[in-house]
Amino acid sequence: MGSPIAQSIILLGGLAVQIVTLCYLIKYVRATVGIQKASVEQTKASQDLVNVGNAQISVSQELLKAANEQSEGLSKPVVFAKPKLRDGNFLNIELANIGTRPAIEIGGFVLENRESPQESKLAFQWPVPYLEAHQNGDTRVAGVAPGLPRRNVECSYRSISGRMYVSSTQIDERNMVSGFRVQTINSSSA
Repeated sequence: MGSPIAQSIILLGGLAVQIVTLCYLIKYVRATVGIQKASVEQTKASQDLVNVGNAQISVSQELLKAANEQSEGLSKPVVFAKPKLRDGNFLNIELANIGTRPAIEIGGFVLENRESPQESKLAFQWPVPYLEAHQNGDTRVAGVAPGLPRRNVECSYRSISGRMYVSSTQIDERNMVSGFRVQTINSSSA
C-alpha cells in the first residue's frame, strides 16, 4: 500500500479534520446552551410583562368599578309606591320612578294589616320589563278601602348597572303615611 510516511500524513490529516469538527461541535453546543439561556430569560421577561399587564388590568377594573359606583350614585332609579284614586275612595297602588335612570326587574309585595301578627302578603310583578325615569304605572293591586288598615308596599328593582334596590312605602286610605325608604341590597361586578 503506501509508504508509512504517506499513511501517517493521511492519518494526521484525518485527525486534524476530526479535531476541527470537534472544535466546531463544541462551539455549536456552547451556542445552543447560550440560546437556551437567552430563551429562558426572554420567557421570564415576557411573564413579568404579562404580570404587569394583569396588574394594570386589575387597577383599571377597580377604577371602572369606582366610576360606576360614582355614576350610580348620581343617576339611579328611585321607585316607590303611591296611592291612586279609583272608583271614588278605593285606591290602586301605583309605582313611580322619580330617579334619573330606568328600573328593571320590578316586583314586590304588599303587606296588609301590619298591626296583626297574621299579616297577609299580596305579591305583584310589574307587567312590563322596566319603568322609565319619571314614569308612573299602575300595579293593578288594589289599595286600601276606607276603614281598612294601612298597607306597606315593598318593591324590589334593579338599575341597569345591575344593583338591586328595595323601597318601602306605607299607604293609608288616601295618602303615603310615612314616606318611603330605599335600601341598596347588593352591587354587581359587569
